[in-house]
Amino acid sequence: MAVAESVRSEDVKLVTEHISDDGLSCIRFKGTIDEEFDGAKLAQSLRAKTLVLDLGQVQRISSFGIREWSEFIRAVDKNTESILIIECSPKIVDQINMVAGFVGKALVYSFYGPYRCDYCDVDENQLFQVDKDAALIRSLKPIEKNCESCSREMYFDEDPATYFGFVASQPQKKLLPEVSTFLSTRLDYQVAGTERAFQVHKWVNGAFTYFRLKGRLDGGFPSGKLADGLEGHVVVDLGKIGQVDLAGAAEWRNFMTLGQKNAERISLLDCPPSFMSATSTAIDLGNQVVSLRLPYSCTSCGVTETKSIDVDSSYELLTCSTPPVVKCKSCGKSETQCTAPETVLARLKSLPKPESNSQLRSFIKSAQNKSFETKTKAPEMDAASAPTNSRLIGLLSAAIVFVVVAIGVVLYSKMTKIETAASGEKTNSSDIAEMRELLKEANKDGTPAWVTAKTPQFATCADLINRISC
Repeated sequence: MAVAESVRSEDVKLVTEHISDDGLSCIRFKGTIDEEFDGAKLAQSLRAKTLVLDLGQVQRISSFGIREWSEFIRAVDKNTESILIIECSPKIVDQINMVAGFVGKALVYSFYGPYRCDYCDVDENQLFQVDKDAALIRSLKPIEKNCESCSREMYFDEDPATYFGFVASQPQKKLLPEVSTFLSTRLDYQVAGTERAFQVHKWVNGAFTYFRLKGRLDGGFPSGKLADGLEGHVVVDLGKIGQVDLAGAAEWRNFMTLGQKNAERISLLDCPPSFMSATSTAIDLGNQVVSLRLPYSCTSCGVTETKSIDVDSSYELLTCSTPPVVKCKSCGKSETQCTAPETVLARLKSLPKPESNSQLRSFIKSAQNKSFETKTKAPEMDAASAPTNSRLIGLLSAAIVFVVVAIGVVLYSKMTKIETAASGEKTNSSDIAEMRELLKEANKDGTPAWVTAKTPQFATCADLINRISC
């Protein structure tokens, strides 16, 4: 009993953090899930197409906590299209493997595995990702890990067959592009395959050139290529930029330096906190920043949302390092508080004065609503091509019918000669031998001997002196 009381005294009260953006939401759970967790109430406040549950900092879940958690999962199963679970702590993995329906329809994307070094008496957790480590998980083989203190190999402190059981058996699905972007840009989460998957979309309309950048901004950013040939008014949308490292900031500065030599003006859209923190010089912000993306947290419902802030309408406040007050979109009641880091707030003082106009605003609206996703679509038949295609199909069908009839005639003729021979009539022995050989060859590989080509939906016939070859 004393041990149980000791464990309970160390429990940390559960705290949930909500992050929402463009129909996707994430809830981060920190602490202990127990009877105080009102799962049904939390589920009612969620409005998302895709829900991400971050369980990496869950220290313990009690029996009553499992009851409340089950209520939560049942409710969000009905209210969301898909649920993704990331960074499951070992305590959560244990419950997933023991409690039926613990995650409902959710897919586990990543989880921690426990490792131990007896030499140093050290326990460490190693993150597994179901896309990157799929082969190891399905083969029930843990990742090899060395102790950071003594460099000896650590051992996996669980039975792999039991620990990997549920995750190894769940269906393997690829993340949708918008979910990968949300994880990497809003949660700073490393998604396998996205480290170098930087995307650039470009659209030119009249005197305006629009760039939409997406992904991690690092040393691989093609600054010279993008700056080549720029002219007119260039608008760069940074709303989907994730982490920005030192090499990426240097490449960005090179892009702005080269671009401003040729372009008349460069405007930036939806600059995220990661970009504002990593850049430091005036040239990094171009000629003007039209809008910023800043995180706001609601003191009432606890949801953290990223808001697009128009710089022109809030310029005086922003240059005093004071973000404007906005209302919570989720509950619609309380005012929210900006949670941007101090480095970002200090950077607001150097924002250049925007000089926008109706033409620029109209172009920005059109550009941001433009979809650059390419989808494979079967070619549609128009009125002009319909008769041609119909005639082609008709001719092909006629050819196939002709082939079948011709083959039947030939085989019937040969069989008739054989039957005639059997009845005592005189028959050419060479015809009988040819027929037998034809039937014999037809059974070698399952394909008739008269088929000389195997191109699908294509047939030709040739008269080879008393015999048809197709």
